Amino acid sequence: MWQRLSEWLHTHAPSTAQRLNPPAGEHLLQAYEAELGYALPSDLRDFWLQVDGMDLDGGWPPGYLIPPLYPPFSVAKSRNYRRMRLQVAGEHADDGELAAMSADPAGTTDSMPLWLPEWIPPAGEADGMFVDCRGGAMHGCVMEYFKYDGADGPVWPSVAAMLTDIADRLDRIDVTAVDTSPSADPRQGNWEFPWG
Repeated sequence: MWQRLSEWLHTHAPSTAQRLNPPAGEHLLQAYEAELGYALPSDLRDFWLQVDGMDLDGGWPPGYLIPPLYPPFSVAKSRNYRRMRLQVAGEHADDGELAAMSADPAGTTDSMPLWLPEWIPPAGEADGMFVDCRGGAMHGCVMEYFKYDGADGPVWPSVAAMLTDIADRLDRIDVTAVDTSPSADPRQGNWEFPWG
């Protein structure tokens, strides 16, 4: 599925495509899995083996690839974001509270702005998306996290479904109608995907 997205970006939004990182190395994924204590979902692993997120060091990339407004994380950025969220959660909740939320099935939402060890962030900024690796029928679903409002979703049943949905949406975009101002031309690098 990533191939469809990559081809679209290179054809219609090369300034966004230029900010894509090369594939992540297997050693990075194994190190992340060792830190997690469980295997990455196969579709998330496959995604990072094709593209290690976007280069965010030069500021926010042109266009937000993950609806509604998120760039995809590299493996390193995902690990750092997750560590920060777990630290904050540990400061604001007791172990019993986190354990109870972790025991809930994947896809369960909570208005508490906490972070669980079973959540892996593939995209975001202050808010963002996470893959829910708790047990249950929705294991591997993609949900949205809001730093003040907690979790919402599921948005997609899997990372593969997320990538398929994004590719389908991109295929339906009339790039000539994204915006009529020259500064918003996706080929020039100052625009946003019309996710609506």
